[in-house]
Amino acid sequence: MGGRETRRRRSGSWNVLASAYHAFSGLMWVAPRTPSLRLGFVVVIALAAGGVLLRFTGVEIALLVLLGTVLLAVETLNTAIEMLCDFVEPARDREAGCIVGREPHAEIFARISERAGRLFWLNPEPKLYWNYGDSVMSSYERYCDGTFECWTTRHLENFVNVVAGGVPAAE
Repeated sequence: MGGRETRRRRSGSWNVLASAYHAFSGLMWVAPRTPSLRLGFVVVIALAAGGVLLRFTGVEIALLVLLGTVLLAVETLNTAIEMLCDFVEPARDREAGCIVGREPHAEIFARISERAGRLFWLNPEPKLYWNYGDSVMSSYERYCDGTFECWTTRHLENFVNVVAGGVPAAE
């Protein structure tokens, strides 16, 4: 039993501490670039503390934290998309960050679509709200291989089925 055998066994297993370290490092890289993400951390902590003060059950507190974490995940995804847009269009446009009340910058999204093999849009809003108010889905839909409402597990299952080669579920 030499050092090589020990190394082999460790490399084949999942190292929880290493995974947690990498996840934490990623969050610490994103956090300074996303002020709203820092606010999200505060909100998640406040939700948990509020749940404890209001004497919620452990399950209710866990649900509050889970919902706050989903918010953080969506915010991080939004930041990733913005960074991808910056990669495609390095010259910053002052108005590109604020689309409300202006023409959407679909040409940037079109360039991303051209470079991607397949492009799907998972929208956390019900289809009923697409293209109302500040939503401009119709400007981006034409560049996607598929657009899916994705605010329930059934919607997510439908998306996975379509990507795997199945047919969309009837609505």
